[in-house]
Amino acid sequence: MVEDVHAQNNPWTLDQCVEYAYENNISIRQSGLEVRNSQNTYTQSQWERGPSLDANISQGWSFGRTVDPFSNQFVSQSFNFSNSSLVLSWTLFSGGQIRNNIQRNGYNLSASELNVEQIKYDVALNVATAYLNVLLNQELLNVAIKQREATQEQLDRTQKLFDAGSVAINQVVDLQAQRANDELNIVNAENQVLLSKLNLMQVMNFPATDDFELATTALPDLDQAESYPQTPAEVYASAEQTWAGIKRTEMSIRSSEAAVESAQGRRYPTLSFSANLSSGYSSARTLFDQSISSQTQVIGVVDGTGQTVSTTVPVVARTPRDYPLFATIRR
Repeated sequence: MVEDVHAQNNPWTLDQCVEYAYENNISIRQSGLEVRNSQNTYTQSQWERGPSLDANISQGWSFGRTVDPFSNQFVSQSFNFSNSSLVLSWTLFSGGQIRNNIQRNGYNLSASELNVEQIKYDVALNVATAYLNVLLNQELLNVAIKQREATQEQLDRTQKLFDAGSVAINQVVDLQAQRANDELNIVNAENQVLLSKLNLMQVMNFPATDDFELATTALPDLDQAESYPQTPAEVYASAEQTWAGIKRTEMSIRSSEAAVESAQGRRYPTLSFSANLSSGYSSARTLFDQSISSQTQVIGVVDGTGQTVSTTVPVVARTPRDYPLFATIRR
């Protein structure tokens, strides 16, 4: 709606000026980003209650004579290697630091949200003050114009009396000087109107333009206005409970108290649980790279003849790649 009013060059009302300032004020935008940052910090502190899981995978290549990272032997060939790991950690007790950090960040989030309300209140107050200053200066300009008209009428009447010989020339000269002074007052009043409009546009963060007019607001009759029902003490007590600036300060105090309690938790020991699972691979390290050595083993005796039955068993530290069993598996 504000953009439509601007496009049509209609006079601006106070509500439209405040709405435009809310949408374009830099401080309000910055405070909104601070709220998002505080929300992320608060959410992150809540996640600290649970365990953390880290995963890592790396891959590398080696060329020339180097040390195999798994066999710790020199290898004169090109090979590739990889590592992977999973690390689980969980803080079981930290002296209340995690709990107090969550409370502190929660208070900071509330304080940042209240800060947005306070900034909006200040912006609305500044816009209203600048808006009323424009209206006041416009009224002063109207008064100066009417004063010039009254002086001009008096000068015309005095000039006629002088022409008739009823008054002295000095009265005409005095009124001419008064009219010149009224002209000066009008110029000064016009300048004040322009300056007050420029100040209002700056408060609204509105681009400066000459085509900026305000809607005429009908003021209430002060003689018929009712007195405010609350006493000053009641107004002050109500402000203490509702004003965002006071609540923001209270949240900041609570945040500081939670920060102190969190720091005191460092006096206590920290109990945590952690687990690590890792694996590695190297193309230079083969599982089946030894030759077979044979050993004859007696496995029985033939009944009646007493002839022994034996077999040859391969004895290796690691099974060779070309062992028949693995060849069968590969097929």
